Amino acid sequence: MKSPPPLYTTEVGPDSSHGQGGAFLFCAIVFAVFSLAGCAPKWSPSPFDAERFATSTPFSGSEEDLLSQAILARKEGDAVGAIARLSALETRGTDNPRVLYQLAIAFEVAEDFETAAAVYIEVNTRDPAPQLRRDASFRLALCLWELDKNKAAFRAIRALPEHTRYSLPDRITADLALGVAWIRMDRKRKGKAQTLRALVAAEGSEIAHWMRSMALFTLMELELQAASSLDFQVREKKQTVRLNARVAHIKAGEDRLRRVMQLNEVDWMLSGWLALGDAYALFAEDLAQAPAPKKLTKSQQSVYKALIKEQADTLRVKSAKAYEWGVEVATRSARQDHRSARLLISRLKALSQ
Repeated sequence: MKSPPPLYTTEVGPDSSHGQGGAFLFCAIVFAVFSLAGCAPKWSPSPFDAERFATSTPFSGSEEDLLSQAILARKEGDAVGAIARLSALETRGTDNPRVLYQLAIAFEVAEDFETAAAVYIEVNTRDPAPQLRRDASFRLALCLWELDKNKAAFRAIRALPEHTRYSLPDRITADLALGVAWIRMDRKRKGKAQTLRALVAAEGSEIAHWMRSMALFTLMELELQAASSLDFQVREKKQTVRLNARVAHIKAGEDRLRRVMQLNEVDWMLSGWLALGDAYALFAEDLAQAPAPKKLTKSQQSVYKALIKEQADTLRVKSAKAYEWGVEVATRSARQDHRSARLLISRLKALSQ
């Protein structure tokens, strides 16, 4: 599955779990926040200690050789091998910030986001080149979101100096990031409006694919959350209203997922199929437990329950199909070890039992 070409030449890309073009503005925002007194996120990880991750395996070769080997290992899915080589370089006493930056990416691939965040913070203490500092700061903010440190990420994004001029890709990147931040801070109406405006501005373009996918998935989650909040433990008339509303919300969520698929960002495609499958599974369970209308006779209630069971089974089939599509995406993109892929596979197995 081929991803769109990046808009600037850095290691930040789909193969590194948090790729996206036009990220300069967002990087600058985050870096500014961590540089200004009183603006830093109220979160700090344990100091990074490379000795914890270094192995007893001796690695021979120059620093550049081991760095190249580690990057290749990580891109081939061997995050453990990459971490071992890069940690070995760190224990040798290297002061090259690129080594530490690549080590942080390897921890991201291994889904150890707290350690990755700690390493990104350490990168910026080594006075790296401006480009590397921006990339490290950008990825640090994304790790904060992975860790549900939404306030810290929000404060970083809100540090945007509004009076400064930016390119269109960077402007859209920042607007999308701010919209998602508002939503995750539970200011959903404001965040949704901000996100939709940014998506309209980027429609039909080749910019900010990763952030657009993230924003679309966040809007999808809003629809599915609204759907799941509509239970059926109510009177018959309200049941009908809620049933129709739940269907409408899930359909709106599916529409968001279609747009994510068009952008071809695997991380969010997998998350989308997982969320959709879960939504259908929960819909099936809630529908199966819905009370029958009190005015029905016992025989009529039996017929009613049989019909409800049939509809619930149909929803379970839809759930399984969503999981299957997700597994297929993971297989075609060689991402079976991705966190969402593992969950898709386990959910599918549970349904088949």
